[in-house]
Amino acid sequence: MSEGTLELIRQAYANDKTPTASEYMTLARSLKADASARERLTPIRLVLLSSFTTTLLDPYLKVEAARQGFLADVHHGGFGQFEQELMGDEWRAKDGATEVLAVLMRPEDLHPDVAFKVFDGSTEALGAVGADVLKRIDTTLSMFRDKSKGPALIANFALPQYRIASGFDANQPGSITYQFQQLSRALLDRTSKRAACHVWDYAGLVASTGAAKWTDARLWALARNPIAAENQPAFAQSLARAIRGAIKPAAKCLVLDLDNTIWGGVIGDDGIGGIHLGQEHPGRAFKEFQRACKGLTERGILLAISSKNDDAVVRDAFEKHPEMVLKMKDFAATRINWNPKSKNIREIAKELNIGIDSLVFFDDNPVERNEVMENCPQVHVVDVPVDPAHYVRALCNLAVFDVPTLTAEDRGRAASYQAEKERQQAEDEAGTPSQFLPTLGMQVEIGRWNAMTAQRIAQLVIKTNQFNTTTRRVTEAELTQLNDTGLGVYWLRMQDKYGDMGLIGVGILTKENKDAIVHSFVLSCRAANRGMEQTIVAFLADKARAAGCERLIGEFIPTPKNTPVVEMYPKLGFAKESEKDNVTRYVYDLAKKDLVIPDYVKVKEAT
Repeated sequence: MSEGTLELIRQAYANDKTPTASEYMTLARSLKADASARERLTPIRLVLLSSFTTTLLDPYLKVEAARQGFLADVHHGGFGQFEQELMGDEWRAKDGATEVLAVLMRPEDLHPDVAFKVFDGSTEALGAVGADVLKRIDTTLSMFRDKSKGPALIANFALPQYRIASGFDANQPGSITYQFQQLSRALLDRTSKRAACHVWDYAGLVASTGAAKWTDARLWALARNPIAAENQPAFAQSLARAIRGAIKPAAKCLVLDLDNTIWGGVIGDDGIGGIHLGQEHPGRAFKEFQRACKGLTERGILLAISSKNDDAVVRDAFEKHPEMVLKMKDFAATRINWNPKSKNIREIAKELNIGIDSLVFFDDNPVERNEVMENCPQVHVVDVPVDPAHYVRALCNLAVFDVPTLTAEDRGRAASYQAEKERQQAEDEAGTPSQFLPTLGMQVEIGRWNAMTAQRIAQLVIKTNQFNTTTRRVTEAELTQLNDTGLGVYWLRMQDKYGDMGLIGVGILTKENKDAIVHSFVLSCRAANRGMEQTIVAFLADKARAAGCERLIGEFIPTPKNTPVVEMYPKLGFAKESEKDNVTRYVYDLAKKDLVIPDYVKVKEAT
């Protein structure tokens, strides 16, 4: 091949295109033969269990998985064979790859007459049908979890293509429309109680296409596949995107250009009154795009600016233009200058203290996009549509921002960064840390792993790189087991006079004979060097003493990114005990009492 398969895949989607069926098959074959591409992708074993046949979807799934960074080995279960498939081990990964379960259970496949029944108006009208579906899903998830720690994605319930009441179905409280909605809600209630289990919005996918167009009656009759050929790429794209969201950390920051990106025209040439932004064409598209960007901040995504412009002119526009949705306060970092965009992006990552691979770049100019791709290959560069009317769609189609569940910390991240700027300014003015830290009025709550904190703890453990002593990427299921079998998985929440930073620390304590082991120590970089390291470790020391332990062992595993915690244990009074297989162990004698929570931190233990 003259070009790598991954580049061919990228080109196949350029300019808003979708490959043809034959192109998907060709690309899937190329992936299998391209050793270089396979080495660059993360291997997964996708276990696809469905009430219909899925083998026709194989090339689509493999190509779409590759677009999300995965090398997918797909196991297609026989249709309707959920429990039977999981009884054996044929579905298991053979090479240590992450196992991902996808369950698609359509009630009308298991109970063919359900679409044509007339139910009463009770909330339990589906009765035995709904109970059977939910029970089988529960059994399937339990059987999978008995053998695998991987994530599970369960499709919710799309309305059948045909309904006996037709256009007036939604006019009756006992209709199929409402019964399926209630069944999907019951599914969410059940999966939310399971670690690493998530609802995949199959119903939304079908609705966005249109149920009447989703199924080809002839294909269903011949192959027991309800997904029309033209919809199979969309199915694979949606599932691959959900897999990415369940496994990979989400991007943290959207870096925006300004001219012809969040407004039409060039502000330096056209002036405030000459740019396009408002309720009418062509300004409407840009205003809608600003609204979408603003919405990202409510999902915990930071916004930043990298623009070749005059700083004073830009700030004047944000302040004075009456149609401006975004304001300067909405941006966590700004670089408005004439420097290369790649240089600005590296500086933004450094200012926000996040990895450069956590940034997404949106710029209408292909020359600027190519410059960033060339010099910052870790950055996700959006292939921006030529027509601004499609900007919102391009933004909403970005899988890199997907997370299965939003935590309170996610929703408050933008405000938290604004508060951090105020803290930093106060620290600069205060002088030494000993003078500054007591002025913060830090109040800390520490508690043990529970269902309310599970998602955020798993998020911190999986995503944190710098202030992470071991970088052990344990899943929700594994964290639950560590909490149940060890001395506990503990979280730390902190607030000060500038705001609530949320849940920003995790300490995992296990036991070996008379030793308590700090299996993992994780801290948000925003809270580092403010006494939180000492607070968490001192708290864990107290828990170890209460459990009858004689020593507290801190483990450190070096990575290219966690150098900020290289000296943490020695600074806290631990002595180096051993270094073996890349793991350094530090020991603290619990008979000593000099490791204490700082007096400027007020701590409350959650009950």
